[in-house]
Amino acid sequence: MAGNWRGDVMRRILLATFAALFATLAHAEGINRAPRIAAPAEAQQAPAAPSWHQTGFYGAVQGAYDVARLEAGGFDANDGNLAAGGAVGFKYRMPGNLVLGAEADFMFTNVKAERTINGLTIMASPRHVATARAVAGYAMGPALFYVTGGAAWQNLEIEAVGLGSETEWQRGLAYGGGIALELTSTLGIRGELLRYDFSRDGVDTTQDMFRVGAVIKLN
Repeated sequence: MAGNWRGDVMRRILLATFAALFATLAHAEGINRAPRIAAPAEAQQAPAAPSWHQTGFYGAVQGAYDVARLEAGGFDANDGNLAAGGAVGFKYRMPGNLVLGAEADFMFTNVKAERTINGLTIMASPRHVATARAVAGYAMGPALFYVTGGAAWQNLEIEAVGLGSETEWQRGLAYGGGIALELTSTLGIRGELLRYDFSRDGVDTTQDMFRVGAVIKLN
């Protein structure tokens, strides 16, 4: 009888233990399945937009050293002098480091290539040059390395001393590259080298212009 009693007690203890275990598991499962109110997660900060070379309009005031060369029917002359002018443009910052844009500029030049042949002095003077160009660059922090190219126009005066002169606008190409460096959120500097190519009626004119300038953001 004692053995049966002990065995009955053990079975009851085991049954009670399993019942408590199952009840605990069921309660835990109910908690897991109950609707939860998510704790407010910390807002993830979006990657900060680059602070340099952002999308917008800009203007520039620039000085230059201009070297012009005129070739026509065996006539070859060149000259170098200072130039000055301005530019306006727009640039668009693509995702990443690519920057695209467009720019127009106007420069006052002071070169006068001349040569005397058989007592006749011929002078060629590109008085003004203008361009409308596309720009593509790669930004590295405050620095922008870029290439550019597009249409160009020059106001060319050709004079045969003592015989008369003729002035006309010529259309050609301009291309080159440079570096722009932003100093503050509104002010920067840049240096660039542009080649101008003009050809009309057997007269070929080229200009190599090294330009430096101050750039001001307009928005």
